[in-house]
Amino acid sequence: MPIRRDISTSRRSPELTTPRGKRLLERWAAIRMRPRLWTYRLLRQWFGRGRALQWATESVATLPGPMGVLYRAAFYRRVLRDVGRDVFIGFGCCFSQSRACLGDRVYLGRYGSIGWVEIQDDVKVADGAQLLSGRHQHRGDAPDTRVERITLGRGAWIGAGAVVMADVGAGATVAAGAVVIDPVPAGATVAGVPARPIRNGQPIAMPLPRLQKADSLPDRHGTCRQLNSA
Repeated sequence: MPIRRDISTSRRSPELTTPRGKRLLERWAAIRMRPRLWTYRLLRQWFGRGRALQWATESVATLPGPMGVLYRAAFYRRVLRDVGRDVFIGFGCCFSQSRACLGDRVYLGRYGSIGWVEIQDDVKVADGAQLLSGRHQHRGDAPDTRVERITLGRGAWIGAGAVVMADVGAGATVAAGAVVIDPVPAGATVAGVPARPIRNGQPIAMPLPRLQKADSLPDRHGTCRQLNSA
C-alpha cells in the first residue's frame, strides 16, 4: 500500500519557526523597508531629522500583524542608534528621538511613545507607556529646558500607561499608571503619582519630619513667634 505523503508539511521548507526561517523573514522585511528608508533619508535632507522621523515612525507604526513587527524592527535598525536581536515593537509604537537604542529581547507594547531612552537587554514595556527624554522638556522659554537621556536597566518591567522621566534600575518594576520623576533603584518596585517605593503592595513607611517646639514655630510673616514673658 503506497504511503500518502503529507503535502501540507513537506512544502514548508524551511519552517518559519526555525532560526533559518526567521532570518529569511527578517531579510525579506529589510528589503520591503528599503523604499521607506529612502523616503526617510530624502525627507531628512529637506525638513530635518526631527520631522522626517515623525513621518517615518507614524508610517511604520500602523503596519499590522506579525510581519508588521518584523518591518518595524528592520526599519529601526537603520534609523535608531542601535537595535538588538529579537526585539518586539508593537503596533502604534512611535519614537521621537533617533538617538534611542534597544538591547536584545526588548519588548515594547502597543501605542507606546519612546524618546531618548537607552533600553537595555530583556526590558519589557507594556501597552501605552511613555518613556520621555527626561523631565525638563517642556519649560517654555526657561533656560534649563533640555532633552536628556534616561536608561532602563536590564530586565526592568514598565507597566501599562506608566510615564517614565528618570532612570529605572536593573530588575526594577514600575506599576501601571505610575509617573516616575526620580531615579528608581535596581530591584525596587514603585507605584503611584509620583512613583514611590512599595513592598507587598503597600507603600513603604517614610520617616516623619521632626516637629519644632511650639515657641519656635514661624508665623505667617516668616519670623519665629516669641512667647510673652509678661
